[in-house]
Amino acid sequence: MSGLTCSTALCSALLETVIPSVGVALAVAICLSPFRQVYTVVQSGSASQVNTSPYAWLVANAIAWSMYGAFLGDPFVFAPNIAGFHLGLWYTFSTFPTATPALRKQAMTVIIGASLLVFTGAFVSFTILKGRDPAKIILGSIAVTILAVFYGSPLTDAVQVIRARDASSINPILATTSFLNGCLWTVYGIVIADPFVWGPNALGVVLSMAQLVLLAIFGRGKAHDAEDVTTDGADKNGSLDGLTTAIRV
Repeated sequence: MSGLTCSTALCSALLETVIPSVGVALAVAICLSPFRQVYTVVQSGSASQVNTSPYAWLVANAIAWSMYGAFLGDPFVFAPNIAGFHLGLWYTFSTFPTATPALRKQAMTVIIGASLLVFTGAFVSFTILKGRDPAKIILGSIAVTILAVFYGSPLTDAVQVIRARDASSINPILATTSFLNGCLWTVYGIVIADPFVWGPNALGVVLSMAQLVLLAIFGRGKAHDAEDVTTDGADKNGSLDGLTTAIRV
């Protein structure tokens, strides 16, 4: 291994197996973190306090990284993105009826555009260039670009958050798991000496910290308090099922 190396089997197992395994668990946690929020939107029919733009980017990110993981033959990179792809599709299309026309157009553009970009990159890499190094550069660059946007997509309304002094549109679970996930994948990327892995995840750590700072400064606001009251009432009336209650934080 050309990245970080260890002199003991325990150290090697920690760097090469334990850290990426925890990273996989956190990556899946990121995919699951919007579940309650999306389910509430589906039940209430309103997405007024939800930033839905990250959901389409979750799909795009999963397409890119599953392709890159398959190219590398790395199950730690490939596996969690299968979950991300399917959950991201569900989040995106479940919130479609309540999203604004602009957000619906954006979601379709992101998903179709990312699919076209990734599959075109794969075709060029495997069919025309037919070399491992060019394929790694092309697929890795596409994945890095999409991941950077995915990490930053919850900050698209940062100006509005600051103006309203209300960070209700930022998902605190997603921000926290993104931060921890970025830390672990940065370490794993250094271990396998792959800048396409550690580079964007280091950026993700910074962007996730920015989201957490906004939450710490402005909190979730009165609008979120009202949403919680509505959600609690829905629970008492039995309109939210046990799964939502079980994953509630």
